[in-house]
Amino acid sequence: MRLRRFAVALAASGLALSPAAAFGFGPSTTTFAQSQIHLAVRGDDGALWHAWYDGTTWQWESIHGLPTSDASIVVSPTGQLDVFVRGKENALWHKISSGGWGAWGKVGGLLAGEPAAVSSSPGTMDVFMQGADGALWDSHFDVTGQRWINLGGHLAGAPVAVSSATGTADAFVRGTDNMVWHASVIGSTATAQRWEQVGGPILEDPSALSNTTGTETASAQFDVFAEGTDHALWHASKTGVNPWAWENLGGQLSARPWAAESGTTRLRPTAFVEGADHRLWQWNGIWRGLGGQLAFRPTVGTLKGAVHAFVQGTDNALWHEWNGNWENLGGRLTTPPCGAPTNPWGYNHCGGNLIYVPPADFCSLFACTSSFWSATNGYVAECNDGSYSHLGGQPGACSSGLGEFRPLWSP
Repeated sequence: MRLRRFAVALAASGLALSPAAAFGFGPSTTTFAQSQIHLAVRGDDGALWHAWYDGTTWQWESIHGLPTSDASIVVSPTGQLDVFVRGKENALWHKISSGGWGAWGKVGGLLAGEPAAVSSSPGTMDVFMQGADGALWDSHFDVTGQRWINLGGHLAGAPVAVSSATGTADAFVRGTDNMVWHASVIGSTATAQRWEQVGGPILEDPSALSNTTGTETASAQFDVFAEGTDHALWHASKTGVNPWAWENLGGQLSARPWAAESGTTRLRPTAFVEGADHRLWQWNGIWRGLGGQLAFRPTVGTLKGAVHAFVQGTDNALWHEWNGNWENLGGRLTTPPCGAPTNPWGYNHCGGNLIYVPPADFCSLFACTSSFWSATNGYVAECNDGSYSHLGGQPGACSSGLGEFRPLWSP
């Protein structure tokens, strides 16, 4: 079966990484059972498709549904797949495969973007998301059932989810102050919550990883990678109760980085980025150029200690890189609607400079919120309902438009 157009998310055991933004173009990935890679992709028929590498070949199947975001997948040690998407009515939807796919079930809520799921212990799962109110929400599943936890905060994008220890789920987000923030949900049936500021400022959303061998307060380790305001790669690390330590790793990024651990005996944090030359670059202590022609940011997963990168090429096919080798996995991936409404200023949604002072006749061509000219403390941003706000990056941005979607850029 050939898919002509799709958007990708990959999945694996105990960890699921969220895509990049409200439309998470480009894949996201983890692995399972040391030999399998699972993907969930949006087809041009509007359905979600499941692709997986079984150690020998790639397989495909449709799992239907009507997703309005990229998917997040958790694979349990038993091989059960849990898939989460934003679906109809901007609600959270859930589907399970355990020997066969069940039906789609509506969990509820009102999401501003795609979810990020993680399992911190057997039978316990946390699905983090940016709510339509801009806050961080957690759909918490345990042996007693499902419940909603409002973690608060003011998010400027989608969260990324990891687990730092048994029974602890962690979300890293970019706040409306453009700082990295870390929220933890501790416990399974009885939960506690905690926030801390990691630092910044950053551009786009962060990527994070954590070991799962220590206790939450003793030896849990975090590594966070982000694009700084200087477009360089920045790395923040923390062990236990020690403070966060930041370092500038250099480079010039054109999209958010993606993090993974490499090695079999001694795990090392590594990051893959799309460089300013739109080629794939890896940092694992030193910089290494891997080539390729990327349309959007990469994502990575570790299989038997080796890091595998997945990117959307400029031909809109899905490409796979490992150990310097490239493989065309085919397909034709969905691309974001780069073009904004036709306008004489060249404004677009693909990149450039943030717009803080739009022209006086801006709202004659763009659908502006009612407060566009009275609330002007941020940059111009599109809301999830298609309207435009002048409060981009600020608390209250797009409060009447289902939350902030993405910036508008000038060339």
